[in-house]
Amino acid sequence: MIAAAALTVQVGLLALALTLPGFQVRQVTVVGTHLLTTGAVVAAAEVPEQSIFTINGAAIQGRVQALPWVASAVVTTQLPATVEISVIERAPMLRIRRGGSDTLVASDGASLPGIDATPAARSGIPVLIDDRAGSPQPINPVLVELLSSISQRFPAVFGCSVAAYLWGRDDVVSLWTSSGWRAILGHLDTQDALQALPAQIETLAAIK
Repeated sequence: MIAAAALTVQVGLLALALTLPGFQVRQVTVVGTHLLTTGAVVAAAEVPEQSIFTINGAAIQGRVQALPWVASAVVTTQLPATVEISVIERAPMLRIRRGGSDTLVASDGASLPGIDATPAARSGIPVLIDDRAGSPQPINPVLVELLSSISQRFPAVFGCSVAAYLWGRDDVVSLWTSSGWRAILGHLDTQDALQALPAQIETLAAIK
């Protein structure tokens, strides 16, 4: 009888914990974001408004990690009613501007619409203005890495920074500097052209 009574009390307490309003999820916090907005992560997480004790952290984690800019995510719960999502993001290497919209691109080709990125994330990243005719074409990840590397090294070598890259309607890529001068890099849509790009920059440095 004592055991049965204890079990009844335990079941009652469990039922109470699952139904009390104080334990219903009221807050979702996000930490570790620099590129993604908190709203974008919360929207992807789709945390249900239910008891904190029945939250499926693995399901939430899977939905957040499905975001192209999230490398990994960890979901934890905090009593009485908080779900915390901790994320590690990929690093952006290039900002592509086409038709008035921005897209951030990582080295592995993952992309993030600029509208989902924080203002701080959109600053300080090399800009490629894509004016190519026709529908948007993917950017070769090798080219993404090369343009990012050139931008990082440019100030030390040339005494000015890369203001923007321009991929024109004639498919020619050019580099514009903060000092106002322009370097034409040519067609960069083949592997041979990409392999020759570092030598072009070295020649440009020698001319300087």
